[in-house]
Amino acid sequence: MSASAQLGGQRPADRVGERMPVGRAALSGLLATGLGIGVVELAAGVLDAVPSLVISVGDAVIDSVPGWLERAAIAALGTNDKPVLLASIGLVAALLGAGVGLLAR
Repeated sequence: MSASAQLGGQRPADRVGERMPVGRAALSGLLATGLGIGVVELAAGVLDAVPSLVISVGDAVIDSVPGWLERAAIAALGTNDKPVLLASIGLVAALLGAGVGLLAR
């Protein structure tokens, strides 16, 4: 089967300038973000000189929030404060990655 037949009769050159579908663009940004974070976390696990990106962002968030908010979060979440913070960082990174994918389309 030729490449033209696989693309519904269009040659790849005919598709230049077409915009990527919204879902595919968001997924591309999400996957790129996940891959980037995964590579950094893998390097952080293997090499002592490379800090964990997610932990570094978490430390920066903790250092930048007002003390009353930090204490309120600890009081509300108890021992789950760190997992919730890390999950929130992952969620924000995923949303930003999807947003960048949409902007790139």
